[in-house]
Amino acid sequence: MQATDNLESKNVKELNDLLKLKGLPVKGKRAELIERLSTYSGKPKPTVAWQCHNVKKDLRRALMDPHLCLHKMSAKGIHNSDPKYKQYPLFQEYVVELKKQVAEEKKSVEMDDLAAKMNLLSFPRSELNKRGYPHWQGHAVKALLEVDVAKNLHNTMCPGR
Repeated sequence: MQATDNLESKNVKELNDLLKLKGLPVKGKRAELIERLSTYSGKPKPTVAWQCHNVKKDLRRALMDPHLCLHKMSAKGIHNSDPKYKQYPLFQEYVVELKKQVAEEKKSVEMDDLAAKMNLLSFPRSELNKRGYPHWQGHAVKALLEVDVAKNLHNTMCPGR
């Protein structure tokens, strides 16, 4: 916190420079800039809001991976694990909320997968495609062709043999 008398003697450009150093907004009238600097608590403000920052996106991606040790860590442990999390004073609350969102998203994906499987069981694929030919995927001929290619027989064979 700076003395107001000291700030009064500075011009707008100097006030803007001080605001930028502290991560505070630089827009406004001279009196607003002085007020902003005089009430500054000393904690750096995040330059980008949590909702829009890549830190949130990266953490969400990490929480989606079940193999990472992040799931075993507390919110405080995650906060202390990386310096980029330190700029968010409410980080621990954000992590708890993000974990809930990821759990709900995973549950929704599981329900969608189950619905897709039920749909495939209810409406199986026909034996022939739209052109009247057998489907290639899962057909016995495809397996035989793969064996022939693996043995390099396709180089010596001619069509019709």
